[in-house]
Amino acid sequence: MVYITAYLDGQTVGIGYKYIVTRSATAWRAFRTDDGLRYFLKNFGLTIDPTRTELHDCRSIGRGRWITMVCKEKTVCDDYNYFYTLAEVPKEAKPYYDIVNAEYVTCYILDTGDKVTTYKPNPNAKNVYKPLDYHAMTKLIG
Repeated sequence: MVYITAYLDGQTVGIGYKYIVTRSATAWRAFRTDDGLRYFLKNFGLTIDPTRTELHDCRSIGRGRWITMVCKEKTVCDDYNYFYTLAEVPKEAKPYYDIVNAEYVTCYILDTGDKVTTYKPNPNAKNVYKPLDYHAMTKLIG
């Protein structure tokens, strides 16, 4: 299950993110901008279930407001799918940009409707692990 927390009254305390995405009870992704979250949702084929969205208002105790959201059911395989050559990536997979080893690189994603699988270049495979300009990517993605 994928959960998203949106902080409405500014950023999360001390870390500068507006959105925190959790999966399997662990912080999985974080985004500073609306565009960044939209890019992620689009590429992973995830949609928010509006019936499972809640507003939390704790301004009276100084904690601000935030929204918790649940994405509609979809299996996400985003662990340990590293490749050394492009031949290991299914032909149907689409390119997208993601962070691997603290660098933006071209990764691939395969969405079959009920399941999404990511393929990331192994940082030791210099023929496929080609870091992109970090600042340009943050401007592009958000």
